[in-house]
Amino acid sequence: MPFANFKFPQGLLNEKQKEEIIHKTTDMFAGYFGEGVRPYSMVLIDEVVDGGRGRKGFGWMRWSSEWLYDWMGLFNNYLLVRWSGAKVAPAR
Repeated sequence: MPFANFKFPQGLLNEKQKEEIIHKTTDMFAGYFGEGVRPYSMVLIDEVVDGGRGRKGFGWMRWSSEWLYDWMGLFNNYLLVRWSGAKVAPAR
């Protein structure tokens, strides 16, 4: 089931604009997945009081905390390996 969740500051959109976003998103899902998915598409529009500002984000800095790795026991010893040199052998 295709799902989209849009968050807008409170009072930014009127009912007609919300309807238009829902229809365009559903049309996009139908164009990508096929017309059979149209009845099973879900589009939510949330009106956030502060517009989502002033709240700690959900990005990498939040999810890469020590608590997550130590307390949850996740593996944190990922190494980035960069290979030097040519990627392919030279032509003969």
